[in-house]
Amino acid sequence: MNRAGGPYRTIKELVFEHIHQRNGSVSYDDLTREVLSHFPNSAWKRSHWAFYCYQIRSGRYRNEFTEQERANLAPIRRPINQLGDEILREARQAIAKAAGGDSVLRFRLNRWVFSRLQLHERRLKQPVKQALWDAGARSCPECKKAFVSLKALHIHRKDPKLDYTASNCVLLCARCHLTHT
Repeated sequence: MNRAGGPYRTIKELVFEHIHQRNGSVSYDDLTREVLSHFPNSAWKRSHWAFYCYQIRSGRYRNEFTEQERANLAPIRRPINQLGDEILREARQAIAKAAGGDSVLRFRLNRWVFSRLQLHERRLKQPVKQALWDAGARSCPECKKAFVSLKALHIHRKDPKLDYTASNCVLLCARCHLTHT
C-alpha cells in the first residue's frame, strides 16, 4: 500500500515508496520482486532501476528524496557498457519489429533514431556553449589559441559525472579536446 492507503497506481509510485521505506538502502532483487508482485505484466528490468537511481541521485527526482536516501541508494554495479548494450539490443529489436522484415525501412528507422540521438545531444550542449562564449571564453585554456567562432569549438566537462552546465564545462579547441577524451 502506498502512503495514500491505496494500491500502487504506477511502478514509479511503488519504487519511490520502496526507497522511502528503506531510507534508500534498496536491494534491486527485493525491489524487482515487489514490482512484479504488484505489476506482474511489467517489463521491469535493471535498466529501469538504473534510470530511477540516476534521476534520484542527480536528476529530476532529486528533490523528492532526502540527502540520506540518495547517499544510501546503492550504486549500479553493472558497467555502463553493459547497460548501453542492453539498451541498444532493445532498440534494435524495436526497430526490427517496426520494420517487419523490410530491410530498407529498418535501415531508415535506424538512421532516424541515430540522427535524433545526436541532435538531442547537440541541443543539450548548445546553450552551454553559448553561455560560455557570452561569458568571454575566447581562447582555449589548454593551448591559449584564440577562438575565431563558436562553431568549431568543443565543449568539455570538467567532471564527467556531472551534467553539461556552464559551471562544469570549458570550451576547448578540437586538438586539445582530443587529448581530454
